[in-house]
Amino acid sequence: MFSIIICTYNRDQYLYDALHHLAVNDYPKEDYEIILVNNNSTDHTEDECQRFADNHPELAFHYFEESRQGLSHARNRGIQESHGDYLVFLDDDAFVKPFYLSNLKKQLDRHP
Repeated sequence: MFSIIICTYNRDQYLYDALHHLAVNDYPKEDYEIILVNNNSTDHTEDECQRFADNHPELAFHYFEESRQGLSHARNRGIQESHGDYLVFLDDDAFVKPFYLSNLKKQLDRHP
């Protein structure tokens, strides 16, 4: 299982689209989770995450807030909250292709 960890700070204008690209990929929904770590955003990050969760109830989407500022703290929180065998870190403005996770799995199977 993949744990896709996205750490964000005041990037609400990109966040929903980044999450949406993960939601429409061709990988089985039960084989990945999305962990969003909000690192003290003052914009509409929480609202965008709630909108995404409401629009995609079929996904294992987990939202957390990390009060210690900084990417390292946010990533460590994401690791702490993850349940997957593989950790995938994505930027909050990264738009993955629909085959991203299936290709990643193929590569991991070929090169364990």
